[in-house]
Amino acid sequence: MKKVLIPLVLVFALGTGYVADAANSVSKTTNSSFVMQSDLKFISVDVADLPEAVTKAVASDYKDAKISQGFVATTEDGSKVYKVVLQLNGESMTAMYNEDGSKYEPES
Repeated sequence: MKKVLIPLVLVFALGTGYVADAANSVSKTTNSSFVMQSDLKFISVDVADLPEAVTKAVASDYKDAKISQGFVATTEDGSKVYKVVLQLNGESMTAMYNEDGSKYEPES
């Protein structure tokens, strides 16, 4: 009985450690991506004050959407990122653009 029990306990202990490591790596990845996006401090701006390039990009990307709110943040290199809240088919969604109207892609 002891010969069966000891290997069983070892397999269980090793398996539990592997699962815990996998969960920690997922948690670390999730937290690091959250931190990258939370580094940007957005402040509210009037929709009328959004750059023309951003409003044109929204009109092109989301044909029937209406911009209901606008926000701006300044990155470490001094460029601006715009977050817009859109109303589309009764749903609210957000999109992020660089000041030139290109989609904002956070650095990884």
